Order: sequence, then C-alpha cells, then structure tokens
Amino acid sequence: FPSPLYIPTTQGTAFTLFMVAQTAHPQEEQVLWSWQQVGQAPLVCTNQRVADLQRLEYLNVSNSSSTVSLHTYQQSAQKATTSAPAYLRIGQLPPDVNVPAAEWSGALAEFLLFPRVLAPQQQRQVESYLALKYGLTLGDQDEGKDYLDRNGQVLWDAEKNKAFHHRLFGLGTDLQSSWQQLRSSSSLAPELIAMSLAQAAAYNGQTERDGLPDQAYCIIGDDDAPLTWQDAPFLADAEKLERTWLVQLSGDVSNQEMSMTIDLGRWLGDGFLATDYQLLIDRSGRGNFTEGATVYISLDHLSEGRFGHFSGIHWDTDGSGSDVFSLVRINADHRTSLSPALRVYPNPMGKASRWQWQLRIATPSTLAAQLTNAQGQVVWRRTYLAADYFAANEAALPAGIYFLHLETPQETFTQKLMVQ
Repeated sequence: FPSPLYIPTTQGTAFTLFMVAQTAHPQEEQVLWSWQQVGQAPLVCTNQRVADLQRLEYLNVSNSSSTVSLHTYQQSAQKATTSAPAYLRIGQLPPDVNVPAAEWSGALAEFLLFPRVLAPQQQRQVESYLALKYGLTLGDQDEGKDYLDRNGQVLWDAEKNKAFHHRLFGLGTDLQSSWQQLRSSSSLAPELIAMSLAQAAAYNGQTERDGLPDQAYCIIGDDDAPLTWQDAPFLADAEKLERTWLVQLSGDVSNQEMSMTIDLGRWLGDGFLATDYQLLIDRSGRGNFTEGATVYISLDHLSEGRFGHFSGIHWDTDGSGSDVFSLVRINADHRTSLSPALRVYPNPMGKASRWQWQLRIATPSTLAAQLTNAQGQVVWRRTYLAADYFAANEAALPAGIYFLHLETPQETFTQKLMVQ
C-alpha cells in the first residue's frame, strides 16, 4: 500500500474524496481508506459502509457487488481537537484501530482528493469524468444521475434517457483534463459490447489529432431488455434482439468513424452463423426500426470464435443527436446459399501485428492450410476440421510477402499477404 498521505493542518479538516475500486472478495468487508487526526478517532470507509468512530455513526454504502464501483465521500470542516496534521491511508486502517474489516484486496484504480467540500455540480462533474473513464453507471435505474462535462453541460440526461439508464459507457475527449477515451465498455458487462474509435480498438491516449475533438462525447446505455430474440416485424425471416441501446452524442461526432465488438458467442450454438448477424441502427433515435430510417451493417470479421466486429459506423448522420441500435439475425431456415469466401484481416499489416483469416465454405469439411513466403518456403502447415464459417488467429510475421493457401475436398483458396 502507499504510504499514508500527509494532510497539513493548514488544509483544514474538510475534504471530498472519490475512489474507484473493485474488491476481489465482495462478500468480505475490506477497508478502502481511513482518515485520522491525532487525538480524534478515525473515519473508516469500507466496501460496505462508512464509519465515523468518533461519533459512532455508520452509513451502509455497498450492494456487495463484485463490479467496479465509485465511492464518493464528503467531510465538512469541523473544529479539530488538536492542531496535528491528518493522514489518509489507502486500503488499510490506522495503527491500533480494531474494527471487523480486513485490509483491501482487489483493484484500486484511482482516487481523487480535494481539501474542501465540492459544490454539488462540481461533485457531479468529477463523478461523470470517472464514470466515463471506467464504464460506470451513476445512480441506478430508479434514480439515475446526469453526466456533466467540465462546463456543467449535460452529456447524458438521466430523466430523459431513463429507459436506457443501464450499463452506461462512452467515448470522449477533454483536453483540459488530458483525457481521451477511444475504447470503452461497461464495467457491468465488459465483454458483451465495446465501442472504439476506428483505428484505436486496442488502446487509448492517442494524440489530439488522432482522437475525438475536444468536448466531443458518445455515451451508450441500454434498456435492460432480455438478451433473447423475437420476430422482427420489419424484416421477413429474421429475428431482432430484444435489448436495444441508445447512443447520445455531444460535440463534433458525426464525421467520426467507429467500430463495435459484440459477443456473438452466446448465440452461435443456436444454429446461426456469425455472418447471419447484422448491426441495426435506427436513425430516428426512437427504436422503431422503420423502413427508410434503419441502417444495416454486416459483420466485418469474427475473432476468438465469438467476438463479432462491426466497422464503418457513423453516428448522428441526420443531426438528431442520438441513435438507437440493436442486432438482427437471419433465420437459418431462410439463409441464402453461401458463396465461398476467404478474408485476411488486416491486409496489409504491420510486422508487429497479429492477424486473422476467416473462411466461409458451403459445407463443413476437412481444411488444409499452408502459409508460404515469397520464395515458396513453407512457414507453417496445418489441418482443421472446419465448419461453414471458420476463423483462426495468427502470430505476427516479419516484413515481406506471403501466400495463404487453403484447400478443402471441393475448393481451393489463395490469398496474398503483405507485411510492411
């Protein structure tokens, strides 16, 4: 743990503390922080409650969730019984304090300490910054909280968007805070869906010219509908996912290309191929998915046999400030015949880049795969039992030209690869 944070007497005893944490054992009470001034009993905050050991007052603060959570605490100025400085300890109790709480075991992502009580709007601005940074949902479905930018402008209206105030996350840029979020997902469902700025899927913190413009935000929340399928009345022989997501936009976002990753693995065993799934965007922002206001985006590629990647997404093309999206899939009984197709992604690629190839064939069969370099030397040779949609992830290659050759009993495929 870090050494106790020394708070000079000149700073007084008023403070506002924000902490983002995730306990490894949510059912066990553990100390997030403690605040002590010599001669005064300490304040103790755990993952389950705040305890003022001087006043013997307690406030329960936790739902015993194992997800990442934001803890905010404000302490008004009080007359100190001593002029000695105070100490803030992270993850541990002060010496000689005996309470039924263990030292912290888990992730402590960030804490922010202000030596004063922040005004309500200032507190919400800090909470909004941390919520967007870590994919946190402020408030709950019964009483959500607005998300504010650094100027106090509302980015997400909790009352207006009440139906979608679930599992919020988003992208954004605030250059004054040196903050850019170029890829994000909800901490409550990190693998279900993730959004990223195009060409920034694996990392954050690019330079200004590569990211979103300053004070541009894209916030996403869902309607908490089940992750089950129902007939799509607007599209014959298709099903729509019951859950939908609202995209709320602020600033200059419409010209930004984005990508989305959705965990399709939970459904691929239902007799559907990854290529049966399409991203469905309602430009009206109402979620009716009516003809003329709906855009369909096909699967770009599948990774790890489960994560569907959809690219070339542009939000707010009609200037409404919001879009609604979901998934649609074509019923297997009405699937059109598949034309054989091989795709390598990315191509060309960097010499430090991992890459993937995907093959779509008419019927499941044995697949022989071989990679050769420009001199005809075999880099590797493998055999697979391939389904009608097959994908494989590969390690990075040295710079050069390569040829990927695939062969089934019925067909052969060859693709040229360039590694720069």
